Amino acid sequence: MSKTPKFDEALDKILDNLQSHERVCKQCSATFVVLAEDIDMYKMLRVPPPNFCPKCRRQRRLAFANYTTLYKHQCQVPGHNESMVSCIPATKPFPVYDFEYYWSDKWDRQGQYRNYDAAKDFLSQFNDLFRTAPQPTLSRDPSSINSEYTLYGLQLKNCYYVFGGLNAEDCYYGVWSIYSKQCVDVLLSLECELLYESVYQLKCYNCNFYYFSQNCLDCDLIYDCRNCSNCFGCVNLRNKKHCFFNKQLTEEEYKKRRAEINLGDRSVLEKYQKQFWNLVKESPIRAVRNERCQNVVGNYLVNCSNCYMAFWIQHSQNVRYGDFTIHMKDRMDFSMSFES
Repeated sequence: MSKTPKFDEALDKILDNLQSHERVCKQCSATFVVLAEDIDMYKMLRVPPPNFCPKCRRQRRLAFANYTTLYKHQCQVPGHNESMVSCIPATKPFPVYDFEYYWSDKWDRQGQYRNYDAAKDFLSQFNDLFRTAPQPTLSRDPSSINSEYTLYGLQLKNCYYVFGGLNAEDCYYGVWSIYSKQCVDVLLSLECELLYESVYQLKCYNCNFYYFSQNCLDCDLIYDCRNCSNCFGCVNLRNKKHCFFNKQLTEEEYKKRRAEINLGDRSVLEKYQKQFWNLVKESPIRAVRNERCQNVVGNYLVNCSNCYMAFWIQHSQNVRYGDFTIHMKDRMDFSMSFES
């Protein structure tokens, strides 16, 4: 027996004869297409088609997630008045509790309940509850250690200004540091150690100014390189050693030239960065950065299949309109989730 027979009856009327068609977004007025594959997902998930285009739906999801901004906020626990670091600005209507108190047993969560009034609109009642229920000052993992200035990460240790990520240690100023150690100023590092200013790297060690590369060691200023070591200013190399701006040198020649370059000198760094980015602009660049994927439309996908308009997703199947997730299956319209 269905627990929501009226809902099911109304939804069946919508879905039974639903076909691919165009709609006008109620937020931005743009025209978007409800695809046949979208309809298959609506039927599986038992939801009606949306009234908003994919971009506006994503915007509405991310409105709930202040991802990289921290504020000062007064603790609103009765009897408290200390200043806190918070991901919630002081202008928000709901009370904000300090992190330790929120996760403790010192306050009565049951006391926050409201009686549901079936004669009133459900969403307005839910919104009233949302605007009055206490929130934690930071959205972070209680099991993280010495990582108070972080958001959304899991199992972090000694991290500062790190947003997202998993099992990272001694990382600073980064987004999505995953199984990484001692990485600074990085965007999405996976199984890396000793990196500085890097974007989308995998299994690398002791590299600086490092972009879209994998399995590299002791390299500086490299772009889309694989299995390289002791390379400087290189682009699109595979299985190389002792290369300097894509030119092969002997080990002795490379060590001599590299010893002459002090990237700690700002003027020297800017000189070689300019030369490096000129080489990048002159070189072929991949249209998308998907790895081991089948039937996908999106970017930064790894080990994924049957994904559409999906970005920064790994090890997932049959997902549509999503981003920033790992290990997903049969999902639609989602952001920042894990193993679901």
